[in-house]
Amino acid sequence: MGAKLAVTILLACFASPVLAAKELDGVLMMHEGHFRSKGAKFFDSRFQFLLFTADYGLCEHCEEWEKTWVELAATLNEEHTDVAAIDCSTHSPSCKRFRVKYFPTVVLLFNGKKSKEYEGPREIGELVNYVRRTAAAVFKTEL
Repeated sequence: MGAKLAVTILLACFASPVLAAKELDGVLMMHEGHFRSKGAKFFDSRFQFLLFTADYGLCEHCEEWEKTWVELAATLNEEHTDVAAIDCSTHSPSCKRFRVKYFPTVVLLFNGKKSKEYEGPREIGELVNYVRRTAAAVFKTEL
């Protein structure tokens, strides 16, 4: 009985970091439910700057982007833009939907639809300017 308990505790200790969802301060952690029809209102007239990441503990670039994402959230969340992330290691259907081929991938969504994939530098000023320029272009074409 004691050996089974010890093995169970040992497995739980090793499994929990993999199974636990990562939280990033101020960043909306998205999941498949956000993209289903029930979550459609979530996207109404809002931008989501979405970081597709893989929490395998091996992706140094993902970890660097996550640090930037927390800083970016403090800047953009006041501007009708959700700074969001989705962990493709646990939410692969969403990542397949957006045809994510590598990590990290950064995409700007409007009304839940892919607007553009960001390929610029990982500097806060550049990211903010990119969102503002793209938002202005989207609103201009919608008017």
